[in-house]
Amino acid sequence: MESKLISDISKLQKEIANSSDQEQIEQHKHSLVEKEKSLNEIIDTRIKGILIRAKAEQIEFDGKNSKYFANLEKKKSEQKLISKLNVNGNMLTNQSDIRQAQYNFYKSLYDEKLTQESNINFFNDNINKLNNDEKNICEGMLTDYECGIALKEMNNSKSHGSDGITTEFYKTV
Repeated sequence: MESKLISDISKLQKEIANSSDQEQIEQHKHSLVEKEKSLNEIIDTRIKGILIRAKAEQIEFDGKNSKYFANLEKKKSEQKLISKLNVNGNMLTNQSDIRQAQYNFYKSLYDEKLTQESNINFFNDNINKLNNDEKNICEGMLTDYECGIALKEMNNSKSHGSDGITTEFYKTV
């Protein structure tokens, strides 16, 4: 859609420059303004998405620094990946090999059988239990009031979920 708009804008600009018919020029100018407006809306929407994901607070000087924020977003996503993993002296760099090695490690870690006695001790030691009144308080649907209180207690400029949306976003909605 964006590339089509750019192509149409370029064609309209050429037609305006090469035309001598004033009525046709006005029609092209009107079409040009509409297409530029649509293109700007697409660009603005993309930039807003990049800003949210990059957790950027503002664009300096009201510029459209989409390349900067796209690179920032790419860098943050790369930081979340394990690029190299040493497994028994063998350096893995392929992402599927790294995922398989992680899977194998945790599978072997949790495959070890626990004795029945250790299971019993694990679940009985140092576990606080709710009494009946506390259990009843936890039952039922969350109210708007409870959600509002929880939202007010959250720190600003923090993303409390994996979507990257900060607390301020929810406070303004």
